[in-house]
Amino acid sequence: VFYVLRALFKADRPSFAIHLVHGMKPSSWSNNEWSVFTGRMRATSVSAQLSSNTLPTWASSSPERKIACATLMEYCSNLMDSIDFNNDDWTKWINSEKCEDSFPAFRQQGRVSPSAVERLLLVQALRSDRLMTAIHKYCCDELSVHSLTPSSTGLEELWNEARKSKVPVLFLTTSGTDPGKELEDYAKKVVGKERYHSIAMGGGQQTRAISMIHSAAQAGNWLCLK
Repeated sequence: VFYVLRALFKADRPSFAIHLVHGMKPSSWSNNEWSVFTGRMRATSVSAQLSSNTLPTWASSSPERKIACATLMEYCSNLMDSIDFNNDDWTKWINSEKCEDSFPAFRQQGRVSPSAVERLLLVQALRSDRLMTAIHKYCCDELSVHSLTPSSTGLEELWNEARKSKVPVLFLTTSGTDPGKELEDYAKKVVGKERYHSIAMGGGQQTRAISMIHSAAQAGNWLCLK
C-alpha cells in the first residue's frame, strides 16, 4: 500500500484506498451500501417526497441533502429506521466540527452505534463537507496505517530500495519540479561524477539513449533519461 500511495497524487489517494478496502473486505459492504456510496443508486421521486415528510428541517434543508437522505431511506432502510433524527444528540452532531469522530446512539434495540460503513454513508448524506476526512479515517482504520500520505522519501532511501531489486527508478514529477540536480549530486556522492550520465529525450535521441543504456548497464554507471 505504501508504495502505491507514494506514486499517486494526493487527491487520488482516498479514492484508491476506499476501492482497495472494498476489494479486500467486500463483506463489510452490502450491495446496496456500495452502490449508494458510489452514486449508482439514487432515490426515486416517491422516496424523495417521503423523505421530505419524515426528516427534520435540518436534514432536508437542501435539495442535495434531501435526495441523499431519501436514497438511504429507500436502499438502506435499516440504517435510517435506527435513527431518531428528532433527538437533540443528532442536532448537535449535524453541527459538530468533526462529526466523523463520534455518532449518537441508535434507538433500535440491539444496535448501539452505526457500523464503520454506515458512518461513511451518514457523513456523505448529511455532512458531505466532512466526507474526505471520513474516508481518510475509515481507510486508515481498515488498512491499519496512520495516514494515506506517506512520508517524504529521499534519494538515498530510493537508491537502497532500487539496488536490491535492480530495476530502473521512474520519477513521476509535477509541473515545476525537477529532481535532476538532486539526483546528480547524489550520484556524485555514490558512484562519482565520471560515472553519472544524463540525456534529454526527444528530438531523435532514441538510438543514442538505447546505446547509453547498454553502456551504463555493462559498466555499472548511472544514467538519467530526462
